[in-house]
Amino acid sequence: MISSDDAFGGSGGGSSDNQQQNPVALENLPKWAHAMAPSSIDAKPLRVPSNANPMDGMVYSASFEIRNDEWTWETFYTKLITMDNNEKFVMIENAQTVGLEIAPSTGSLAPRGGASNACDSSQPYSDAAMIRVTQLSSAEETNNHKNIWLVVGTEEEQWTYQLELL
Repeated sequence: MISSDDAFGGSGGGSSDNQQQNPVALENLPKWAHAMAPSSIDAKPLRVPSNANPMDGMVYSASFEIRNDEWTWETFYTKLITMDNNEKFVMIENAQTVGLEIAPSTGSLAPRGGASNACDSSQPYSDAAMIRVTQLSSAEETNNHKNIWLVVGTEEEQWTYQLELL
């Protein structure tokens, strides 16, 4: 879910070259990313469509954009979180265990307004990223996890969504 490679490499301007998809161990997260947790007040609903009918050949997903408002480069991380039996928040370390895929799971956002690319001026670095949530299985298979939040954050900002698996 979270990548250890958060290099600024690749082309910007909507490219995902500076965004990663590979999981990383919880202990490799920065301290501020460990502290990211959902807030029921700030959580927006995100309806994630089912892919239970693969016969139509389409893969359905939900997506949203995050944007850096800071004047500095910011690394973002994603975390899936659920509640345990004691109603405490617990991180889901592998999204696939609950039938989900989050892409990208981490990446770098250019300073507010974007940044020019010295290697290719026609491909500036973006201050935004599109986060996509795909349900790999039907909602019935994930119904053990009715309360799932997706928290995306930089050191300065946080976006929280409560997932509605359709």
